[in-house]
Amino acid sequence: MPEHARFEELQRQLRAVGVVKRTIVRNLPHDCAVGPTAVLSTLRRHGPMRLSRLADLLWIDPSVTSRHVSHAVERGWVERTPDPADGRSSILSLTPSGLGMLEQISTRTAQLLADRMTDWDDREIDQLTGLMARLHGSFSDCPPTTRGAVSAQA
Repeated sequence: MPEHARFEELQRQLRAVGVVKRTIVRNLPHDCAVGPTAVLSTLRRHGPMRLSRLADLLWIDPSVTSRHVSHAVERGWVERTPDPADGRSSILSLTPSGLGMLEQISTRTAQLLADRMTDWDDREIDQLTGLMARLHGSFSDCPPTTRGAVSAQA
C-alpha cells in the first residue's frame, strides 16, 4: 500500500472514532456535559489551579472555560477559593462531590465499552489501548499553535 494511501485510511478511521466519542458523550449523566467533565478530569489530574491555567490545559478560550466551571460550581463539583498570591483570582479545586461524579462517569463509560466490546478478547483490548496511548504520545508535545495549523489543513 502506498504511504499516502495508508495515511488516508488512518484519517478515515480516526474520523470514525468520532462515532465512539459521540456515543460516550450521550452516555454521560444528563447534568454533566463534555465541558464540565473535562474540567473535573483536568482538576483531578493536575490539582487545584487558576482558571487561566485550566483554560490552557483544556485548550479552550477562558470565557468558555469559565462557563464550564460555573456549571460545575453550581452543582457543587468544583469550589472557588481566593488565590493567596493574588486576591483578584480564584483557585479552582475538585470537591468530594466532583470526585463522585467522575467515578460515576468512569463506571458508566467502562460499562458502555464492556457492553459494546463483548466480542473483543483481552489481548485485542490491550493492543488497542497501547496503540491509542502511543498515538496520543505522538501528538502530546505539539504546542496549540501547531495543532491549530495542522487541523486547519485536515
